[in-house]
Amino acid sequence: MKRVLGLCVLSIALACLGAAAEEPILGGTLRMGVVQDVSTFDPHVYAGAVYCQVQMNVYDQLIGVATNGDFAPQLALSWETEDSQVYVLHLRNGVRFSNGNDFTSADVVYSFERILNPEIAASRREAMSQIEKVEAVDSLTVKITLKQPNALFLGTLALYGCTMVDKEWAEAGGDFTREMMGTGPFMLSTYEKGVRYSFVRNPNYWESGKPYLDGYTVVFIQNATARMNALRNKEADFVDFVPWQEMSALRYQGFTITPSLSTAMFVRLNTTRPPLDNKLVRQALNYAIDRELLNFLAWGGFGEPLKAGLIPEGTSYYSEDLERWEYDPGKAITLLAEAGYKPEDISLVLESMDWVGHSDSATIIQEQLSSLGIRVKLTIQPIPLIAEKRQTGDYLMLIDGQKPTSPDPDFYTNWFHSSLGGQYAVGTGFSLPELDRLLEEGRTVSDPAEREAIYRAVETLLLDEAPWIFLQYRPDGEATANSVKGYVGLPGVLALYNQAYLENVWLSK
Repeated sequence: MKRVLGLCVLSIALACLGAAAEEPILGGTLRMGVVQDVSTFDPHVYAGAVYCQVQMNVYDQLIGVATNGDFAPQLALSWETEDSQVYVLHLRNGVRFSNGNDFTSADVVYSFERILNPEIAASRREAMSQIEKVEAVDSLTVKITLKQPNALFLGTLALYGCTMVDKEWAEAGGDFTREMMGTGPFMLSTYEKGVRYSFVRNPNYWESGKPYLDGYTVVFIQNATARMNALRNKEADFVDFVPWQEMSALRYQGFTITPSLSTAMFVRLNTTRPPLDNKLVRQALNYAIDRELLNFLAWGGFGEPLKAGLIPEGTSYYSEDLERWEYDPGKAITLLAEAGYKPEDISLVLESMDWVGHSDSATIIQEQLSSLGIRVKLTIQPIPLIAEKRQTGDYLMLIDGQKPTSPDPDFYTNWFHSSLGGQYAVGTGFSLPELDRLLEEGRTVSDPAEREAIYRAVETLLLDEAPWIFLQYRPDGEATANSVKGYVGLPGVLALYNQAYLENVWLSK
C-alpha cells in the first residue's frame, strides 16, 4: 500500500509564509544591503549566505519550507512512496519559467542529472548520489528510485542546491554562470559584479498574486558600519549580519530585528599536520578555551557556547549526558603532557577571514592560548583566500562559521564524512571509519529512537577526536525598516532560508 507523504491540501502551506495582519500592497523595490558578494549564478553551486537572496528567489525546488519549519509543496504538489526506495512526485500544473517555457518532468530529470554531473561540482551532488534513476512517468509525474532506503531524501529536496532548471533553455546554450532562468517569483534584470544585482517580478510566476514587490536590489556592503548606516540613512530597507553591538540600538531606533542562533563558530583543525595530528593536543585546545568569556567579549553574551557537539539543546537528538568542553586550563596542560608537549613547545598559526566577527574571536582565542604559554601567530586573510583554504585544507588552524546544512543531524555527514562530506569536510583529510559508518547508518534508519542513539554515538566520537575547537552558536540577524512587511524568521538552522521567500515581502509605503 502506498504511504502518502505529501498532501495537496496542507493547513500550513508555503503560501502562508510571511503572512501579515495588514493587507499587502503591490509595488515598490526592496533595497538589500548584504555583507557578501555572490561568487556564481549557478543555482546548483552554493555560494554562501547571499545564495538565498539571489538564486533561491529566482529558482524553485520541488519541496519548500513552511513557517513552522515543516516541509510543504512547492513545484511538487504531492508525493508518495511505492516502497522504501521509490518516490513518486506529482508536479504543479501550469508552471512556466520566466522565459515562458513550460516546467515539466523533463526539467526535473535534467536538473537531477545536472546535479549528479561531477563536472558541475554541485553542492548537493553527494547527497543526491543515493539516486539510482529518475524517470519521467508523464509530463507532470516523476519517479525517483534510490539505491537504498534513505530517511532524509524528501528533506534533502527542500534544501538549497536542489533547484529546478530549464532543460530547453540550457540545451539551447543558456549559460548558468552569466544568466539565470527559473520558475521563482523574481528574475535577474541587470547586474554589476561585486556592486549591485537587480531583480524584477517574474510575470510567469505560478503563485497567484505574488510576488508583491516590483523587484529588489542586492548591494554588496562588506563593512558592517557602512551597512547599518545605509539602513539608518534610508539607503537600504534591509541589511544582513547585524553586529550584536547594533541590535539593541537599531531596535530602539524603530527597526525590526529578526535574530537567530543558526551559525556555529569553530576553529577548523588540520588533523594531518603536527601537532594537531595528535588528538590529545586537539582535546587540550578545546579545554583551553573559555567559551563563556569568548561569547561575552566577541559577541556581547548574545551567543550560545558550544560545550559538546553541534546539535542544539531542545531538539530530540540533543544528549543531556554527554561530557562537555568546560574551561579547564589545568586539564589542557595535563593532556599536552600526555601527548609529550609542554605548552611552550607548541607553536600554532591561526588564520581568520577579514571580517570582524571572525577576527575578534580569533584575537581572543590567540590570547587565551597564549596565556597557557602556547605561541599563536594570527593572520588575517581576505575572504576569497579563506574560502579557497577551506576547500584545500591549506591551513593549520582556521576560525570559521557555518550554518548546518539541514535541521536533521545528518548535517554532520556534510561536515565530517571522509568521502560523502562537502568540499570543506574533505579538505584536511580527516577520516574516521567508525564515524563514516555511523553517519551512513543514520541516513538509512527511520526509527527515531535508533537514530537518536546513532547521533549520540556520532557526537561521542567527535568529542573524543576533537577535529575542531567547538566554540559557540553566534548571534546572527537581519534588520529591516518598519516599512518592510511579511519578512519572517524561520526556526533554528532553517534561518538560513529567511531571505529565500521574498515573494511574501511587501512595502507599506
